[in-house]
Amino acid sequence: MEPIFATSLDTRSAEQCRQVIAGLPITNVTGAHQKLEALLSAVHKSPPPPADYLDVLETAREPLAFLQDAMAARYASKPLPATPEESATFDRTVALWRLMADSYARVAQVGGSDGSLQQKLALVLQRCIHYTGRSIIEYYRARRAVKAGLWLDLHGYYDTAEDWGLAAQGVAEPLDEDTGTVTCTTTYAAALLVDLANPYSRTTKELSLIIRWAHQLSPLVAVVRPDDSSGGRGYGIDLMQDRGLLPVERLAATATARLFNTSRLGEFVQRLLAGLKAGQTPVSLGLGDCAKAQASRLLLQLYRPWCLAAMPRRFERSQAHGRLAVAYDPDAIYFHIAGREFTQPAHVRSFSRSEVDTMVTFGSMVESAKPVSLQTAQRDHALDHWDIVDQSPFGFRVVRKADGPRIEHGQLLLALKAPDAKQFVLGRVTWLMLDNEGRLLTGIQVLPQPAAAVCVRPTGLSVAATEKYTRAFFLPAAPSQKEPVSVVLPTGWYSPGRVVEVYTNRQVSIKLGELLTQGSNFERCTFTLVQ
Repeated sequence: MEPIFATSLDTRSAEQCRQVIAGLPITNVTGAHQKLEALLSAVHKSPPPPADYLDVLETAREPLAFLQDAMAARYASKPLPATPEESATFDRTVALWRLMADSYARVAQVGGSDGSLQQKLALVLQRCIHYTGRSIIEYYRARRAVKAGLWLDLHGYYDTAEDWGLAAQGVAEPLDEDTGTVTCTTTYAAALLVDLANPYSRTTKELSLIIRWAHQLSPLVAVVRPDDSSGGRGYGIDLMQDRGLLPVERLAATATARLFNTSRLGEFVQRLLAGLKAGQTPVSLGLGDCAKAQASRLLLQLYRPWCLAAMPRRFERSQAHGRLAVAYDPDAIYFHIAGREFTQPAHVRSFSRSEVDTMVTFGSMVESAKPVSLQTAQRDHALDHWDIVDQSPFGFRVVRKADGPRIEHGQLLLALKAPDAKQFVLGRVTWLMLDNEGRLLTGIQVLPQPAAAVCVRPTGLSVAATEKYTRAFFLPAAPSQKEPVSVVLPTGWYSPGRVVEVYTNRQVSIKLGELLTQGSNFERCTFTLVQ
């Protein structure tokens, strides 16, 4: 194994440390990440003088941000439970974020008597808050429960900034493409906004947008001490609790309580939504490179938690017991919904020579293939089982040990409504998280029922008469949920106005309408019959 540093490194020399950073093999992400991690660990143990130490950390920030994002891409969009390689990468990524926070704190510790450093304490505290917040966000990206103690670290750094009168002092942020200036309060508020955005229910793209928007909009948020004029709406924080925001009515009246005032943010989000409705692009509004429909939908979803009081659930969950049986792969889903194996309709089915001879001899009374017994098919389509934690009329919260099959956020599932349901229904994963006890938790939305299993295939001049069908499902309307009649198709099939052929007991054509939802393995849209 080659040594990490080509020559003996004197970590007390800021110049040598800067040379290592400048020479990072940035195209070799794993190697560069390992080298930067080793450098920062060594410097943390034996640092240069405080001002030089701070300069080394500031020099490392830009390559660190690039390398951390590149490492996170190896696990952020993957199914759970994670593979050993994905878990190891996650552990290293979080450890490096935390090392940066600890390193800036160490600068303050070793530089307590350095007069020049006193002028930079606001910057040091802002960096501590920033990197602790990045550690928390990394848990969201990996869909893991935040490790105990991290929230207390974040609150502690902010509390120190308040005590020292530095919370609102602006500091330079070269990595900020918009303003170039941040404060301890805006950095703290950005992390809290991400926490408030239901991060475990977001796609990787949505979470990236939320992180960006939270950073941009955090100057519109105030973190204030409660007083007699404070109302009972919105959210607050207790700096002595190891958690993020909670509804104000659950916030105890203590000296460590703070209110999270987003009244100015609400007005600005309304202007953004109005701009999108008027035809402005997300880029022109500073929302980044995303589709207008996606930006509008996500902003509307964020408006309630970010700008309004905590709202009660429309349908309350109730404690429940029993087990939910779940099938994952398309063959199993089709089998359990239809009660039979998926087979091609006779008019497109291919027959062997022996099957043709048999049919010529005995006529259509003989099937082309001997059907598989129901018992054999059921054995081939084994089910996974989850323990039900609670349920509502339209969904479940379930848990299981993490050593079972991998599942993805947004994945289409087939679930047996435990414990007394007689038929299978379709559902999808709405949020997903690995808890600190090593268990997998997920929320499953039950789609309108009963679902009907059908066969679909493309249409068009280039499509042969013998084109094969694939699996799909019809879902009925659900007026109480404002859900229209819809069809569930494989990923990649949806295009507005596309005509596809459906086979149940006869051939019909449907024209695809509005895309309602899509996940990692399905697209659900409205449709109309083509006469």
